[in-house]
Amino acid sequence: MIYAKIENSEVVTRSPADAGFDLAATLAAGFSPFERGQDGSWTIDGVAVVVAPIYATMVEGAIASRNASWDGFDLPSTLHAGFGPFAVPDASWLSVVDDVIVAGTGPAPEPVAVPPVVTMRQARIALSRTGLLSQVDAALASLAGQEGEEARIEWEFSMVVERHRPLVQLLAPALGLTDQQLDELFILADTL
Repeated sequence: MIYAKIENSEVVTRSPADAGFDLAATLAAGFSPFERGQDGSWTIDGVAVVVAPIYATMVEGAIASRNASWDGFDLPSTLHAGFGPFAVPDASWLSVVDDVIVAGTGPAPEPVAVPPVVTMRQARIALSRTGLLSQVDAALASLAGQEGEEARIEWEFSMVVERHRPLVQLLAPALGLTDQQLDELFILADTL
């Protein structure tokens, strides 16, 4: 159980896990149990606490964050661990993309759809612009046997590149690409 009170518009917390915790002194100092209501809202002494979308703190010189929409998110322990609501002045939206906090003004951008297919021309130009085209040739040359022969035929004679084809799934790790980076490569290719 985390105990809390609101001081100067800030939530102050205490926990039985804290060194020297004294329940009687905590309650006498105006702290109340930080509770979750039946409707899922958090309250301190009956006062609803507005949950921010993202909480952050500095850990070893880097920003650590907790997203309120994550499974298992616990507001009292988050605040007690020193996390505070993350806000960017004049930002109207916040999002976490690949564990990076992104903020902006105006309407939040629509997520970009990953094209399932791009032309071979688009794929090769995107690979060239990202410095990966020569690595594709080397990866294909290193494949042995029937698998390698079929991969080289597909690469040389296909008119399109499909995101979920075995060739793409085979080449992505050889190029050191994560699924996210592969999606970004297809998004880039679709613009060319």
